[in-house]
Amino acid sequence: MRRIAVFQFRTLRDFCELSQKLIKDNLQTFLQTEFVQIHLISEDQLLIQMGSFIADFVDMTPKTYFRILSFIQNITAQNLFLTGASITSVLPLFYRERGSKIKKLPYPGINYTYADNSSCTCSSSTANTCMGLSTLNNDIVIGFKTGCYMVSALLNSTLEVFHNQTFINILTNSSNDFHKLNSSSSNDTVGTLMKQMFITHWLNQTSFEQFFNECKPNFCQYTITKSYEYLLIITILIGLFGGISSTLRILIPLIITKVWPFLRKLLTRRRNHRIQLSQTETKKTKYSMNDRRKQFFQFLEEKLIKLNLFESAPPSTNETILLQQRYTTRLYLIMFFLLLIILFLFNSIKPQIIQVIKKSPTSDDFRHLEKDYSRTLRCPCSQITTEYKYLIEIKLTYYEICTSKFVSSDWINVEYNEEKIFLDDIRYQSKFYFQLLSTLCQMSKQTIEERLQSFYRTQFLSHELVHSQSFQLQFQSIFDQFKRLTSESFQRSLQLIRLNFQINQFNTELNSDFIYDETHGRINSIGILIQSRWWSTHECSRWNHTNEHRCYCEPTYLNASCSINTVLRLNETNEIIIPGMFIGWFPYESILNSTLECFYNETCFSQISSQINSTDHFSILNSSTNENNTIEYLANQLFIQSWSNESSFESYFHQCHPLKCEYKYETRLNFIYIFTTFLGLVGGLNIVFRLLSPLIIKLIYKLYHYIDQCKRNTQEQLTFVSHLRIFFKFITTTLIEINLFSPIPPSNDPKIIRRNRRTTRIYFILLLTTFLILIFYITLEKETVTINVNNPTVLQYKQLFNQYSNTLQCPCTHIAIKHKMFITQFEPHYHEVCSSIYTSSKLIEELYFNSGFMTNVIRDLYRFVAKNFGIISVLCELSKNMLNISLLNFEQTDFVTSDVISYDEFNIRIETILGEFERTISSQFTEIFQLIQIVNHGNQLATINEINWKFILKYNLSYEIVRTTHVIPLLALPIQYNSSNCSCGIQSNCLRPESFLYEKKFLQLSKLNLGFHVGCENFNAILQSNLNCFYDSACATFLEIVLKTGISPQLTYSSSSIPNKTIEQLFSKLFVIEWIEHKSFEIYFDECQPEICRYSDYVRYNFLYIIIFLIALFGGLTNGMHLIINCLSIIVYKIIDYRKKKIEIVPNSVQSDMIEVIPESSITIDQSNENSIEDQRSSKEIRRDKILLICLTLLCIIVIIASIISLFLTQTRKQEEQSLVTTPHTIVNTTTTTKRITQSTTSKICYKTFKYQDEIYLTEHNPVALVMGDFNQDLYVDLAVANADSNSISILLGNENASFQKQRTYSTGNRSNPQKLAVVVALNGTDEIVIFFGNTTNDLFDLPAYNLTNRYPHKNVSAIEIYDWNLDGFNDLLISHYFNTKSFSKQFNLLLNFGNGRDFVEFGTVVTDKLKNRSDILGVLLTHFDRTSLTDDMVLQMSNREIIILSEPDFDGIWKAMYKYKEEHYTMQFVTEMIKGKFNYDPMDDLAVISTYSNKLEILYYVEGMESLAESHYFFQPSYLTRWYPTSFTRLNFNDDGMDDIAILHCDRAITVFLSTEYGIHDRNYLSFEINVDSNNRTCPKLLKSVDLNQDDEDDLIFIDTEFNAVRVVLNSVCDD
Repeated sequence: MRRIAVFQFRTLRDFCELSQKLIKDNLQTFLQTEFVQIHLISEDQLLIQMGSFIADFVDMTPKTYFRILSFIQNITAQNLFLTGASITSVLPLFYRERGSKIKKLPYPGINYTYADNSSCTCSSSTANTCMGLSTLNNDIVIGFKTGCYMVSALLNSTLEVFHNQTFINILTNSSNDFHKLNSSSSNDTVGTLMKQMFITHWLNQTSFEQFFNECKPNFCQYTITKSYEYLLIITILIGLFGGISSTLRILIPLIITKVWPFLRKLLTRRRNHRIQLSQTETKKTKYSMNDRRKQFFQFLEEKLIKLNLFESAPPSTNETILLQQRYTTRLYLIMFFLLLIILFLFNSIKPQIIQVIKKSPTSDDFRHLEKDYSRTLRCPCSQITTEYKYLIEIKLTYYEICTSKFVSSDWINVEYNEEKIFLDDIRYQSKFYFQLLSTLCQMSKQTIEERLQSFYRTQFLSHELVHSQSFQLQFQSIFDQFKRLTSESFQRSLQLIRLNFQINQFNTELNSDFIYDETHGRINSIGILIQSRWWSTHECSRWNHTNEHRCYCEPTYLNASCSINTVLRLNETNEIIIPGMFIGWFPYESILNSTLECFYNETCFSQISSQINSTDHFSILNSSTNENNTIEYLANQLFIQSWSNESSFESYFHQCHPLKCEYKYETRLNFIYIFTTFLGLVGGLNIVFRLLSPLIIKLIYKLYHYIDQCKRNTQEQLTFVSHLRIFFKFITTTLIEINLFSPIPPSNDPKIIRRNRRTTRIYFILLLTTFLILIFYITLEKETVTINVNNPTVLQYKQLFNQYSNTLQCPCTHIAIKHKMFITQFEPHYHEVCSSIYTSSKLIEELYFNSGFMTNVIRDLYRFVAKNFGIISVLCELSKNMLNISLLNFEQTDFVTSDVISYDEFNIRIETILGEFERTISSQFTEIFQLIQIVNHGNQLATINEINWKFILKYNLSYEIVRTTHVIPLLALPIQYNSSNCSCGIQSNCLRPESFLYEKKFLQLSKLNLGFHVGCENFNAILQSNLNCFYDSACATFLEIVLKTGISPQLTYSSSSIPNKTIEQLFSKLFVIEWIEHKSFEIYFDECQPEICRYSDYVRYNFLYIIIFLIALFGGLTNGMHLIINCLSIIVYKIIDYRKKKIEIVPNSVQSDMIEVIPESSITIDQSNENSIEDQRSSKEIRRDKILLICLTLLCIIVIIASIISLFLTQTRKQEEQSLVTTPHTIVNTTTTTKRITQSTTSKICYKTFKYQDEIYLTEHNPVALVMGDFNQDLYVDLAVANADSNSISILLGNENASFQKQRTYSTGNRSNPQKLAVVVALNGTDEIVIFFGNTTNDLFDLPAYNLTNRYPHKNVSAIEIYDWNLDGFNDLLISHYFNTKSFSKQFNLLLNFGNGRDFVEFGTVVTDKLKNRSDILGVLLTHFDRTSLTDDMVLQMSNREIIILSEPDFDGIWKAMYKYKEEHYTMQFVTEMIKGKFNYDPMDDLAVISTYSNKLEILYYVEGMESLAESHYFFQPSYLTRWYPTSFTRLNFNDDGMDDIAILHCDRAITVFLSTEYGIHDRNYLSFEINVDSNNRTCPKLLKSVDLNQDDEDDLIFIDTEFNAVRVVLNSVCDD
């Protein structure tokens, strides 16, 4: 119990921590999910929707979590991986030999017998169920179980014993630190708790106030149905009154005088029809139809000519007046009917919007209305939310395999005849094959059931009843999306589980061999070897080892598919291949790569069934088109053969239950509206033209008489001012004398006339006041106008939206649009590592298979890089595959909009969708692989490379027992990492940096930190690794050199790629560092394809409508006001007269106020009388009338102003009310996190540079050699130059300021052609060697030079080196010659100096006994590689790519010398020069060579302590490309870092500098310095040397410029300005 508890409670703690983390992360994601609403919804609606979202989140989050956990655990256990700790699952079988040819038996499962006498054996079918109660001190621990796999046992255990303090004290041997649990769920299993993610209850609070504040509506809009405003009703009634009164004034006289007599006559005629008929026929003349027509038109013409509507009272007999009245009548009729027709037609064609409300509609009613009024039909739902289960039903059909007996226990546990079954036999494979298949089918069904439960609980929100077509399209889109998301999530789990097994390489009988070693009949050691296979394929990599057209494969190489065929072994010599079934490195891989084709074939299956020892009958599967598909393909389809759905609009209609439906339609010929308008126009036009027509005719007559009078009268005409004065006087007189209330018959009583005129003035003032108020009202009043735009363009839509965003509606022709149509680009930008050469299958395979040919130093690095980048490559590939699937599903998802949405809303919604997609993909991956990590560690799975558990012998055992049983008792010890002793038995995240063999001796490896780790599991280790090294140019260059990639593999910085990110951080984002997205509103609009856009505008009435309204209003207002004022005046004056009666003495005064009825014949108009009436009034009466008139006018003005203000305020309030409309706004408590990744910046680096001296130092013709020295002992550097064509040497003495004096020339003899110079001069022309001995005189040298060749002839000298070879304190000469077959022994000579510089002893055997080739020695140098040796090694540069190292010189006598050891090392081709230097931090010399023709620099780093049997010197040889045509190079210390750098001279006089780095390699981002001179580039400069010329401790450069026969100097400056 105690041993089990350690692992179980560690696993339980991991599950608790992960549950808390996932809940926190999912909650954060849930709370950050955008809640998109176009309009502000009510609080009840918000609570309903939020309640639905929260309920689904609370239910599905734990379910999904536990379903994935169960899936992972079931698959893991059923693979029967070998476990560490107590080895609880299977026992490995041991063999003395290894190899795929050995027939191996399956690992036997461990048999358990528990305290309750129950027993079970671990197998694929019982791996998750074989368990029992554990014991503590031989007592059963209630509820706490153990079994084949720890996690399965834990999930089925309860914690009831931990509610007992006594038990806890016994278990922990302590009573102070641990206390019992107090929860009420003591009998619940851990699995039950995990189904709830250890959560006892949830709390939530939804705040409508916060929702409202986040929504921030700019305005709200609402619609109410109410009667017309009183003011509008009054104005309409006034207009109708005028029209009706005018119409009746015309119609009633006609009816009385014309129609009624005609009808009476007609009725009388019918009574006396028979009698009068004969009389009429005899008396009456018969007329034809033509005659009758003529008579009618004559009668009509006569009536129209004599028609007089303006007849005076009493009628006048004056023909002139009558003619004027008839003209007035004609003008009146023409204007009246013409304007009436125009205005009537305008008002008739003006569209009218009719709104209809249908209460309690049925579904049939809705369909009819939808058919006729689909664009305007609105049916608000009484129930706005409906669960999907009432609206849609999803049906599916599984593949036959998941419903067949092959996934039942009958087939899985079937017994076969043969007892001894090997690993590749179908009879063994069938057990785990179909058990895993059964699990996949069960998990598929469970996934679908849970997703369907969640789907059916989802609320469908609709404020209004959705049209039937839109409903069907929306639910088809919802159904398609459900299918895609369900299969996608299942595929993700499948792939990650497979990836887990591949990367971690858990131990099974299929991928490893347990071997043992025996000595003297006893087992003394055991080990695990990784299995290898030869698998059949038609193509093998050129790096792979091949054997009879088969490829070599190991499980550690992740990129290879190494499946072998499954067989049915009938006997030892006869076996049958089972088609479609394969064996991989572990069972799960085997089943995914296999097919079921044998189980569709009767012949194939009969061979298998013949081996069954059972009475059960199993029949083959029915033939199918999918029989050749792999199980992985079927699993990716969730084993579903077909999907179908049925959505019910009828059910949706009843759930929505609309109480009413509203629709609008447009009409132009509304009878009531036309009739009322016609009546109003008749009344208004009648009054207007009755007033205007007489005035127009009188004005015409007066104008005519005035013109005629002007023609006849010759007197002086009046001025314009006089005319104005007369006109003004006329107007004044008219206004004073006007009387609209004259009695009938007219009265001459002054009192009556004054009263009528006063009433007229009051009438005019009130009429004008009322009319002005109504004019302001109608001009301020607005109407709602609906405007349609057919086939709008996107530009038109944007313009309309900018102006009418609140009312614009553009119904989509296609309401469901695929994302891919308008999201034109939505692509992940993967991390650079996924496309780099490191993760390419070519490099990984090359490194993996070539590692066997490498030295020990490089072999580990090759395998290490291949392994880790193989894992990264697999992770990248999985990420890309899953993202491609998700993106494909995303592209096929429908974006449903019934109307065109605005540009801003489009952007918000698409950004929300894209952001949700990115977050969901990342979180789902994270959740699965975190569960995988816990399951791996919880089950204590062992790996084949023993990085977490080490298996050892439990006790010594006899070989004879093992040879027969193949079983060895084992113990598993956890591996510990780091100095803290992190144990893989306790923790799964134990790590240490990856190390290499000999890395402490190999400076490059010791400095290298690739960022990768080794840990308990490969998966964990790679996730905690980083890619820092690959962002560093030096580190990346080192890998390029070692791995021979041929290109620069350095990863580059970017704004979203930070080098110190771990692989886990990258993988959690699927290696996506940014998303490239582009969406097009224009394409969305085109796909939506609205046929019409409709918008409503709240505008003022148009001018013509106002004219019509005012005309109608004027007619009614004049008639009505006249009647009202007349009645009021009579009442008022009656009251006044009544009051005067009581005061006045005159008894008959009342009668003066009475209206006299005077016969018409007695009426006479006395104009002079009427004009004198006003003069007869007293001044008091006049003043009183004026005051009354002024007060009344002021009162009217005040009323007008008050009315206008009131109207303005009313209109303003209406506008504010109508502007209260919500705009599209993204709602929810959104938290947008913007991650800004800034590239780390370094301080400005001040590089050194070279400054070219303008002065050059001339030599003689064709300078070919250059040496430096202090020839005059002044402590300044001097130069010596050999001039081949001048047969001389030039000496340039140095000055203090780093310049040189003019050359001094010394002849070397006629035709001597000096070539080599080292104070000793080789004269190739005369085959001589001369020595110039220095002296203290001004001549510098003793002349003539000492000729060394008199005693030792030398031809074709290739190199000269001065060196104290025998360590006697005197410089000796080493001279090499170009190869000559006649004098091979003279290829290299040693001339020992015995003190005076003139006596030399020649030794020709120093190297000749070591040179077995036929190549030239191009260069010689001596250096010290071995720190333990007292002598230097000689290095020879050969012309055949060889570098020969001669070490440990041997002195056999004074006259003979030779080297003991010789080594050959190969460099690049066409090496032209060699130097030595300390190019890294170690104290040993290194070598460097350049190739003029290959444009390469190669460094040979000496690695101390890496000696082998064949070689005593080991070199690490990186090479670098240089600039074009390098001619010479030298070492220098350019950056003062203690390491030698390299300067290279090129043919174009450019000098490049390669800087040494801490990794011991050179930075090829070299510095380049151009020397610009006028040159024809006929010859190249050569012989680059470095020396401190100006004594500033900085190396300067000198080289020979052959074209100019000169020496050039380049000085080193402190900083490049």
